[in-house]
Formats: sequence, structure tokens, C-alpha cells
Amino acid sequence: MTSTAEIVVDKNIAFTSGERPLLWDIYRSASHNEIAPVVLVLHGGGWRGGHREMMEAACTAFARQGYVAIAPEYRLLGEVQWPVPLNDLRTAVRAVRAKAKALRIDPERLFLTGYSAGAHLALLAAGMKGPALQATDPYSEQSEAVAGIAAFFPPARIAGQFAALLGVAEDGLDAVSPQTYAATLPPTIIFCGDEDSITPPQLSLDLHKAIRAAGGACDLRLFSHLVHEFVSLPGMMETTVRDALEFFDRTVISKGSFDQALAELHAWWKARMRQMPPSAPAPAPAQGEMIGVGYVRIPAPQLEPQLDFYTKTFGMQQIGCMLEHGLILNVGRTPAEATANKHVRVILDNRLTPVDQNPVAFIVRSIGRVVERAKDYGATITMEPLVARNGNLVAKLVDPTGNRIELIEEGSDKDENLYLIGKG
Repeated sequence: MTSTAEIVVDKNIAFTSGERPLLWDIYRSASHNEIAPVVLVLHGGGWRGGHREMMEAACTAFARQGYVAIAPEYRLLGEVQWPVPLNDLRTAVRAVRAKAKALRIDPERLFLTGYSAGAHLALLAAGMKGPALQATDPYSEQSEAVAGIAAFFPPARIAGQFAALLGVAEDGLDAVSPQTYAATLPPTIIFCGDEDSITPPQLSLDLHKAIRAAGGACDLRLFSHLVHEFVSLPGMMETTVRDALEFFDRTVISKGSFDQALAELHAWWKARMRQMPPSAPAPAPAQGEMIGVGYVRIPAPQLEPQLDFYTKTFGMQQIGCMLEHGLILNVGRTPAEATANKHVRVILDNRLTPVDQNPVAFIVRSIGRVVERAKDYGATITMEPLVARNGNLVAKLVDPTGNRIELIEEGSDKDENLYLIGKG
């Protein structure tokens, strides 16, 4: 045992038996005697190097905040093959639970923190279902569940150099990539530098996005100009440990009270928005005159099959919709007329603002309302971004039958499938 005025450290404690026992180092506050949360802190080193003593600064920072911090050993590749390091971590989790009383920790507040390769192991241990345990496995009666993770610069997808280090075949890379298990991860906070060339920040961004898309709790801390292992820089270990513990508190330890406060904030904003003054009423419509002419591109042979769709969507035989400022893409007043009429009009009236007076600008501003109108009738129109084509702006709509409607700026010299409107 070693100690400072603040921290007591028990080193080289075996948590398994046999010819090759696994060891861990335990860090705790000298003044904290209550049952405490616990964090297992995993070193990096590319699965083939590193040692638990590398985690002294991290464990000390956690212990100063009232956690019991444990740096467990896991066997390295070279001595063993994959997935033995991962299974060693699973064993350490079960051992902590089995020894909870002696360690004076709360097993329901058991967290993992890993750095680089250690983050990879932590994420897999938490998200990936482990192999069935046998009665001969150490602490086989214990759960391997953890409450949350802090993952520092994690290799969230395994490929290239990581695959070579792990010694995993190409067809097994998804199975050893943490992002595969995004939907089953407990609350996770990710730390990365935006100039990390070992585990590029895109890996962390993608993992964060995948966890949130699956409905999980995930925070991302992306630090400008910092590189791999930036926690060795002045002040960064303490800063990131505080961030991790605040995340654990918000999402796990004090989740109930935090969620209640969040619900109250939502309710406050909802009430606040109801008190906001209503928007000014729109001015009364005035008779307008046509001030612009446009084109619409639509394959003529496909007009008739689309009439039913447009009738249901827009209430008449129109491609487009009637808006308060007079945009009409008119196909015909009856199905028969619509079928016969190959000319389609865009009419813009003089109530438009100067910003709106470009036909394409107005049409594009109207697309959102076209889409909303379609939804009201159970139809779907998808909108693609504006693109530049031969100097002409093009807005594209695609209807449920897969037909594309393109709204093209006046002045296009493309006459194939274009229906020009006379100004009368």
C-alpha cells in the first residue's frame, strides 16, 4: 500500500488466481469512507503494449472526486490472442461486483473509462454481448453490466492498421467495431482532439451520431488543435475527468432529479411560448398582375397517369399549388383539358417582395408549403437541393411515382420537354 495525504493506493492486488493471475491497482480517497461509485480505468497501447501503471494520473484524478478508481490488468496481444484482452476486462467487471463489499463500492454505479485501445475494450465490453460463461469461469455468477462509459480517442471502427494490430480477419471487423453496438451502449461520453491522426475525430463523430440515432445518451467533447493522448497536456486530465463525472452524474447517478428538472424546463418553455404575442395577420390579398414567366420540365407522356395524384394532393389538376402570392403551375381545369394541355404556367404577381421577384427564388421558397400540402393528403413529395446547371438554378421535386419535376429559371435555352408560357 502507498498513500499521499489525499489518496490511498493498493497496488498489485490479484483479482484472479491460477498460474497467471490478473492484477489491479486500487485508488481511493483517504478521507472518503462511504460506499462510493467505482470506475475501471483501462490503459491504451494498441492492445500490444502499455501497463496499468500508465493510469496513475487518471485514477488519482477520479479518486480525488470521491470515486474508487481501479486500474485492471488485461493480457496483451502477443502473449495471448484476441479476444482474450476483452474477456479479461469482462472478468474484471465481474470481480468488482463480487468484491463490492470489501471494496466499499456500489456495484450499480460501476463505470468504465478507457484510453485509445482501452476505450475500444470498454465500449465492446459494455455494448457487445459476451460469450456464455461456464461454472469454471471466475465470478461466473456476476453480471457484466456497467452503468456508463468515458471513451477517450476511441478506435470506434476497426480497419487498416487497427485490424492488423488486433489480428482480426476482414470479415470479422464489424464484430470488433464499437460502432456496431451503438444501440446497446449505456450512457457514453467521448473525448477526442480534432487533430488526432491516430484515431481521427471522424471516428468519434460517427460513434456519437450512431448512439444518438439509436436513442442513447451520448456527449462528445471535441478539442481544437489537440492530438492523440492529449490528456497528458497540462490541466487536461483534470478537465476531462470532471467532464466525465458530471456526465455520469447527469445520466446515471442523479438521473431522476435531473430528468425532473429537464421536464420542468420543457414545461416552462412551453408556457412561455404560449404567452408570446401572436404573429401579425397577413395583409388582405390584392389583385395582382403577372410580372414573371417561368418554365416547368415534365415528361409529356407521364402527365395523364399523374393527374389523380395531383388532384388528391392539390385539390385540382395542378402541378404545384395555389399560394397567396399567386404561384400556379396549371395543368388544366379538367382531366381532359389537363391531358390535352402541354403548356404549364408559372404566374408571379406584384405582391411579391423584391427578394421574391426572381421566379426561381419564389418557387423554391414555396416548395416547403408544397410538401406540407402533399402530406395533408397522404402523399409524399421529396425535395432535393438546388443545383447549378448551365448557369440556371434548378429546384427538383420527386413525386411518389418517381417522376421528377424540375423548376428552371427563365431564360433557359433548353427546349426538350420544356413548355413555354405565352405572356398573354
